[in-house]
Amino acid sequence: FSPKPAFAFAGEEFDNDEPYKQFKSIFVDSFRGRVVETINLKGVDRVIMCTPCPSVSGGNASGEGEAKKRKVLIRHYAIKLKKSGTRVPRVELVEIGPSLDLCFRRRRAAHPDVEKEAVVRVDEGIKRKKQKNVSDDVLDGTVGRIWLKPQDIDSVPLKKLKGKNKIN
Repeated sequence: FSPKPAFAFAGEEFDNDEPYKQFKSIFVDSFRGRVVETINLKGVDRVIMCTPCPSVSGGNASGEGEAKKRKVLIRHYAIKLKKSGTRVPRVELVEIGPSLDLCFRRRRAAHPDVEKEAVVRVDEGIKRKKQKNVSDDVLDGTVGRIWLKPQDIDSVPLKKLKGKNKIN
């Protein structure tokens, strides 16, 4: 059992600005796990925090400094739960690394038709028709169960023992 880290995206840029939205989508898809609405604080021991870096004024009028303005700071924290005197513990974050400072250099959005087609294919794969007596196993892949009518073991012809005939 290895607990997965929680992901936190701080800042409204991840919801409003297109390059940050694309970054969040790719980052979350890379570490796809279960999406939960409520969590138990004792079950979460690490958090990966993504923060947009404040814009740095720079670059010339032609827009050459634009790529250097957009950065994402990624930090990995351990969560320490301390006593607080209330029911909810006080949460402290301790940086454990690695720390990444990422900047947007090249970015080109997909054509809307291509993006729509890719999303439709993913949705079709998720909404696969349920088959009876077939399940997916992590180790074996697709596993099926078959039905056999009950067998009468007494009527199955077995090999006769030769020594038994000589004794009688």
